[in-house]
Amino acid sequence: MYLKATNWFFGVSSPQITSLKTPFYSSRTEQFQEIYLMGGHVWQKGNSMRFRLSGLVRIQSQNKLLIDANAGVLFGGKLWTGLHGGTGGNGLYFHYRIKPEILIGYGYDLNFQQGSQALGNAHLITLRYDITKGNRRIVSFHL
Repeated sequence: MYLKATNWFFGVSSPQITSLKTPFYSSRTEQFQEIYLMGGHVWQKGNSMRFRLSGLVRIQSQNKLLIDANAGVLFGGKLWTGLHGGTGGNGLYFHYRIKPEILIGYGYDLNFQQGSQALGNAHLITLRYDITKGNRRIVSFHL
């Protein structure tokens, strides 16, 4: 379920709501259940700047609670910059909209979860092309 307005959004998602019964097992096989809660708000500051706060909470029966928060600023309708943090790590990002349908970006994640030190931190490159119909966005593709 996803609700949105001009300056806010809220969503709830659960990919596996019920238990699974398969012909391969004589007893009922329980799947772990998970629920995602997400939400955010955008504030307009003057004519050329928007500030956005958003968050995500993952509740999963077999893992610890995951909480992520994001704070970003949009300058002039073209440059997004921001910070994110939570139980999985912290990071920063920059996105620049070249054209209305083309966006490029860079992000850096500091990963401090137990067992992931061998992987280290991550550099993220984003190249996005939005397929549009008129002024309405249809699909976004992320690399």
